[in-house]
Amino acid sequence: MQADAKNKKRAQQPGHRRMVNVLIAIAPILAMSCYYYGTRVLYMALAAIGTGLAAELICVKLRGRRVELSDGLSSVVTALLLTMLLPATMPMLLVIFGVLFAVVVIKQPFGGYGNNPFNPAACAFAFLSICWPYYTYHYPMPFDHTLAAWGDNAGKLLTGPAMSLKMGSLPRYDMMDMLLGNAPGGLGTTNILLLCACGLFLLATKTVKPSISLGFLASCGLFAFLFPRITTSRLDSLAYELMAGTIVFGAFFLITDPVTAPKKRLAQLVYGVLAGVITMLFRHFGAFSQGLVFAVIFANALMPLVERGCSKLRFGKYVKSTPIVAEEGAPDEA
Repeated sequence: MQADAKNKKRAQQPGHRRMVNVLIAIAPILAMSCYYYGTRVLYMALAAIGTGLAAELICVKLRGRRVELSDGLSSVVTALLLTMLLPATMPMLLVIFGVLFAVVVIKQPFGGYGNNPFNPAACAFAFLSICWPYYTYHYPMPFDHTLAAWGDNAGKLLTGPAMSLKMGSLPRYDMMDMLLGNAPGGLGTTNILLLCACGLFLLATKTVKPSISLGFLASCGLFAFLFPRITTSRLDSLAYELMAGTIVFGAFFLITDPVTAPKKRLAQLVYGVLAGVITMLFRHFGAFSQGLVFAVIFANALMPLVERGCSKLRFGKYVKSTPIVAEEGAPDEA
């Protein structure tokens, strides 16, 4: 029995390291968001983290299981990922609702950490999008320091560049503004340069799989190049599509979630490309300007099929498929 406990603890350690690295990568994004929008961002993050930890603790205790470090770390990661997707003016009560939905509805009913078939942060944002679309897709401008740190903000709100693309018009923000985050959007999704730097950190520490992120970005870019929504050059369409909305953030922080992503390299590449195509289809034909979270949910649902199908392809030969074991921190297979 002691050996089983040691093996379980050893298997969880890669997952712990990954979540710590994700938190390290989120920290500068959170700090930049505070610089853009003031202390309200910090209150939103603290409310989300506190709600996530409390909900996780209660659910784990109700299931009669001992609370592990992985439970706390995963709830903090989920809370911060959801917060970074939201606008600075999101009512605090809706932030709390979103985190509760992620933990109580999406994560714990399937067995908690490491067992959820869908990304909790993506599902929570989709839930808020459907129920409260105005609050979810209207943003203040960065450096709008008139935002109240606590309570509702009913000032001037704007739609993001992704909505301009959906309407077939060129965003009124130039590319340099979008690279530096000087455009309305989710708290942690607008500064493309910072997101790329944090993404490189995640890649360098082997926290995320490059085949997923690069396959996702490549398919999104190719789709934007082949099917432009604006009348300028195709290269401009490609650049604006990638920088507008949540694509870069999702490429490193959502679609790469190891619990809901494939474990084999070929399947990871196919999964990333598939998620990118679905994302662009949602952006072109969906009801909302940003379809990333819905694409993540669809890709999560298709992941077992992708894993099983790619397991039959090895060096161009058919091999018998093996059962999929969704174990956090498991090594890739060639």
